[in-house]
Amino acid sequence: MKRFSFTKLTVACAFLFAPLAASAQTVSGTGRSAFVEKLVLELGVGAGTSHDDVRPMELFVNAGYRFIPRMYVFAHAGGMFGLGEKTGGTRAYTRTPLLGGGLGYTLCSGDGVALDVRGSAASSLGKADWKGVAYDAGLFLRVGSCGYKFNIGLGYRHFNSRSAGIGNYNGLYATLGIGL
Repeated sequence: MKRFSFTKLTVACAFLFAPLAASAQTVSGTGRSAFVEKLVLELGVGAGTSHDDVRPMELFVNAGYRFIPRMYVFAHAGGMFGLGEKTGGTRAYTRTPLLGGGLGYTLCSGDGVALDVRGSAASSLGKADWKGVAYDAGLFLRVGSCGYKFNIGLGYRHFNSRSAGIGNYNGLYATLGIGL
């Protein structure tokens, strides 16, 4: 039986990450490294329209990388809360941690403004109150020229529920965020 070699793993990782390290050294026209220019980072909050007395809200983080100038891939991590009505008028809510990813494309950009289209899928994790998979598609406006950008998005969300007693969600979804 062959033993695992940490030396071979280290050498393989060095060869894999060498091009990434080399591109991180180059400086772009804005004075930031080329690697930082290709990063896509966003911290935001989203809310959806009411459907079957459920109003979803989400806090999320997207982290990604532009592999060509107009297209990027990103990882999505968030916490979704579903506010709903119970019998007797008492408010109830569900908590759902989400983890997934998506693909984005910049339709047009210029003078500190860019318009992106994004699609993503994220699944619930662990002991979520509302288990299922969220599918999103939307348009996002990125405004800002000093490195930080404000993101405003409008899209459609389908949440395929796997929890007993909670149906699927379909509705418009709006987001506000800040990012690179």
